[in-house]
Amino acid sequence: MKHKIPFELLSRYIDQRCSLSERERVESHLSECESCRKTALLLKNSNLVIRHADREKLSTAFDRAFNQKLHNTLKSREENRIGFIVTRVLQRTREVFILPSPMLARVVVTLLLFVSAYGVLTHLVVQPVQIVTVKGKVMIYSHRGRKWVKGTKGLLLGKDDTLTADRGSFADIAHANKYRIRIKQNSEIKIAKLLPKYVPGKTVYNLKKGKTLVHLSKKFKGSRFVMATPEATATALGTDFLVDVSAQPSMMTRLGVLNGRVKVVSTFRPEGEPKQQQVILGGGEATEVFKGDVPMAPRQLLEKEWQEMTEFYEIGEKVQVALLISNGKYRTRELLRPAPLYISDLEPKEAALDLMKAIELIDNAIKTKDRNKHLQGIRTLEAIMAMHPSLGHKPQIFLFIGAYYNYLGMPEKAIETFRKVSRKYPESTFASMALYATGIIYEEKLNNTKEAEHYYALVLRKYPKSPEAQMIRSKQD
Repeated sequence: MKHKIPFELLSRYIDQRCSLSERERVESHLSECESCRKTALLLKNSNLVIRHADREKLSTAFDRAFNQKLHNTLKSREENRIGFIVTRVLQRTREVFILPSPMLARVVVTLLLFVSAYGVLTHLVVQPVQIVTVKGKVMIYSHRGRKWVKGTKGLLLGKDDTLTADRGSFADIAHANKYRIRIKQNSEIKIAKLLPKYVPGKTVYNLKKGKTLVHLSKKFKGSRFVMATPEATATALGTDFLVDVSAQPSMMTRLGVLNGRVKVVSTFRPEGEPKQQQVILGGGEATEVFKGDVPMAPRQLLEKEWQEMTEFYEIGEKVQVALLISNGKYRTRELLRPAPLYISDLEPKEAALDLMKAIELIDNAIKTKDRNKHLQGIRTLEAIMAMHPSLGHKPQIFLFIGAYYNYLGMPEKAIETFRKVSRKYPESTFASMALYATGIIYEEKLNNTKEAEHYYALVLRKYPKSPEAQMIRSKQD
């Protein structure tokens, strides 16, 4: 027999929730269908079991004690995110308590508490920073031990610890493989907040006086780094930057950026303004923030400041690749000579060893004046770039390859290589160099003034504060 009674209608019939016409329809069908009669009997028996089962009750004392405990936990948490998690647990637990099934309530409460505990632990468990380099007299005030101790290599630092470096001294501290900070001489810095160990988060340092260099690795992505001073707060949006807090009487914070971007917010808020004033620094830019004033407009890094930035090659990633050129307005001309390429690696990896082999080929070509060996060295470098897609410092290597093609009398290949830098790494400090070098080659090697002017205009439009833009403007004047 074809069943015309839906299961939902049969369920309503057992619960006595159907209309008179529906009831008559069901009873008429049941009188003829043995299968549906068995189903109806099963539903009826199940309903009787549930109705007569003892229901476990939660006492008001338990509810009150549980809520009080959650309240105390919430008050003890400093993190808003953790407080949010606990509050949600409280809200959902209260909802669970009104469910009709005690067993379901237990399961849901257990699940929610487990998820909550996991969320709380992943944010509470932080990874301390470690001193990786010490020179001279470096002292640590241990917040936990309430005493000053000598800073030594390998010492772990926690939240609220303070580090000082005396005259002629410095220290490098690192958070696993996510960031490094160099604390220069006559400096004092305090750890205000550490990164969670297992999830992205926020780390905060308070620089009371002195100078620091901050390098963030690619593995820091997703987290926030904040360096606070008496005059300003710097939030890293990029990789390498310098913070300098001058001594009295001219209380001032100076910030410079090598790569990436840094947001600088003054602690001073002008009367009538809804919020503090801020500026965004790009690569090759700097600003000053004086006490009781807003940040000054971004300016170009001075030659002395560029030289300070070279220390990043000591505290950054292990494999270091650097073009040995100055960072002033003549750096592109120095590049096209071509400039030497510097490679160092404290713990040699395959990529670094391959790079060094390629440079050895080029050195040998220079000694023997063999053009074929020159080309072999350059093509080896290009092959290494393809073999190691994760290799850092690609803009520097591409610039070196482009400059070398120009040196070998292959201007078209040089331009092709420089375009890779300007197109693939537009936020890099080397992008303006690549564009300017392309313009020089068009003008001086290919006698194409129109294309040269096009690339000079790109430099002025995209990188108006770069050393290359300064050179173009002085040439136009």
